[in-house]
Amino acid sequence: MMFLLRNSEIYQDIVAFDLTDGTWQRVDLEMQNKLGPRGLSGFFALLSSNFCAIFRSGQEIMMCVGGVRISLSKDVKISVSGNRDQRRLVVSKKGEMVVAQVYSLDNWGKIKGDPTPFVEEEDFDFGLLIANIILILVY
Repeated sequence: MMFLLRNSEIYQDIVAFDLTDGTWQRVDLEMQNKLGPRGLSGFFALLSSNFCAIFRSGQEIMMCVGGVRISLSKDVKISVSGNRDQRRLVVSKKGEMVVAQVYSLDNWGKIKGDPTPFVEEEDFDFGLLIANIILILVY
């Protein structure tokens, strides 16, 4: 099953993610235009060069960290800790760690074509976004 995911940092960067084998490839603008009505299923980021994504599959919200794919539910806990230079994303299910990813926010530069360049830079953290989404599922 293939999903189209938008890069959380670069608006026009879209990948096709194959849930079956966990592979992904960039989709060029011409192909994006052809696939237009199909729509996007979620977002992705490269956390220290490891693919991380959150997307909808049917009625489920799924995430991928590296090669690990997880269906988000109330028994999944996600925590993010550390400073901007060394963040740690930990995903646990039923109290047992499923996957951990160490990454840095240093890779997040200015957004290309930033519509609000006058606003102070922010440290967008994709791992923290995913952790916040799971909180919505739980409560």
